[in-house]
Amino acid sequence: TVYTDIISVLTSGTKKVLFYPNPVNRNTTLNYMLQQGIAADSRLQLFDISGRLVKHFPTLPARIDITQLAPGLYIYKLLHLDNTLLETGKLLVE
Repeated sequence: TVYTDIISVLTSGTKKVLFYPNPVNRNTTLNYMLQQGIAADSRLQLFDISGRLVKHFPTLPARIDITQLAPGLYIYKLLHLDNTLLETGKLLVE
């Protein structure tokens, strides 16, 4: 019998990107995790509920600053460098 330390594992599961926490308080930073194999230089776009582009990241930063966003529901698009859509989803800012 071999005993080891218990470690926590964070995974995105079947999603290409996992944002946490979601919902997120706008006074904190938004963290994310990419699915293995997804390039870290993928692009991210945030749209408000009316479809207006409110934030664009040409490459993914280590943490996402959302302090300038108004509280509400946002739609994100994760795009490959060649503009291929990898995933869309919802993000709630409180």
